[in-house]
Amino acid sequence: MKRLLVIFCVLLLLAAGGGAAWWFFIGQKQGSFQEVVLNAGPHPGVIEFEPFVVPVFHAGEVTHHLTMSLKIEVTDEEHVDRGEALMPRLKDSILTEFQGLYAMRLITDQGFDTPLVRKRIKVASERVLGSGVVTGIDLIIAPKRKPSKA
Repeated sequence: MKRLLVIFCVLLLLAAGGGAAWWFFIGQKQGSFQEVVLNAGPHPGVIEFEPFVVPVFHAGEVTHHLTMSLKIEVTDEEHVDRGEALMPRLKDSILTEFQGLYAMRLITDQGFDTPLVRKRIKVASERVLGSGVVTGIDLIIAPKRKPSKA
């Protein structure tokens, strides 16, 4: 009877280990990105940003780097052309908003992808493009990384 109990425990541990290995290595995508979509409806125009890095400061030091990719969905192609013409101003407005948000302890404690972050990106974009133009935000945040101490 004792022998059966030992064999059962060993098999149970092997099954649990196999399940955990599957979950961590196959079940989830390694280095997966968090993708966030705001207002999932029809969007005729998209302004795409090249991936950019946002440094996160705490106590005057850079504690992390966030690599982000951003797409702003707008009402029509005319606004896409306008957004691409105003790309430096639009990117500056969004980066300024990121810097202000990520300096807040609240954001770094709750995570970098919150409804507040998406709302502030939309507000910063509409500041440049005009009210009611932005219909959605696609935000992809790569896993955060610590800066090198060079």
